[in-house]
Amino acid sequence: MRGMTEAVIFDMDGVMVNNFEIHLEAWKVFCSRHQVAFTESSLRKHAFGRSNDELMPYFFKREMTPAEIRALEEEKEGIYRSLYRGKVVLVEGLKDFLAALVRAGIKRAVASSAPKENVAFIMDEAGIAAYFPVLVSREEVVRAKPDPEIYLRAARLLSVLPGSCVVFEDSFAGIEAARKAGMKVVGVATTHPPENLSHCDRVIRNFTEITVDILNQLS
Repeated sequence: MRGMTEAVIFDMDGVMVNNFEIHLEAWKVFCSRHQVAFTESSLRKHAFGRSNDELMPYFFKREMTPAEIRALEEEKEGIYRSLYRGKVVLVEGLKDFLAALVRAGIKRAVASSAPKENVAFIMDEAGIAAYFPVLVSREEVVRAKPDPEIYLRAARLLSVLPGSCVVFEDSFAGIEAARKAGMKVVGVATTHPPENLSHCDRVIRNFTEITVDILNQLS
């Protein structure tokens, strides 16, 4: 017998907002300032689901101290927020789906590899902060995706068991993290085509293709 979904945990970038092009432009500006070699293909290959703790040393091709990474991160993410301010658009159907989760009494969290300033920025710009009593960002975990730590932390903060959670993810690293956490995964085909997400429990193009009834069929 199937159980009921008690909680839904959302990745943010590429799931709630399709913001790759904004991040791409921000990286271009940032790398140009620092005279660092950068290509779109390298960002697509290495960035999805990864944190700046991994990306900064990768693009600069050297080891960095945590303080140096934080300073560079603040600069790059500041560029991103400046470019994106006033332009944030949610993936189609998300707000209606969030309202349906509230009506069904299903708990909600965001678990993102982005820094907390970016998470707060999207919540405020999109007007959806009230839907999420739990926000988990990069600063709150030691190990980045594909480690399951961020999803397990979100489940603990929601006071639910991992097996009763459904995760919405777009990146391979994030999908692997959710799987390792023992959670069901809905792949959102913004970053990768649907056929590349066949290892998920379900694949959607946007949130008009998912309902609470479908969630409960996954649990």
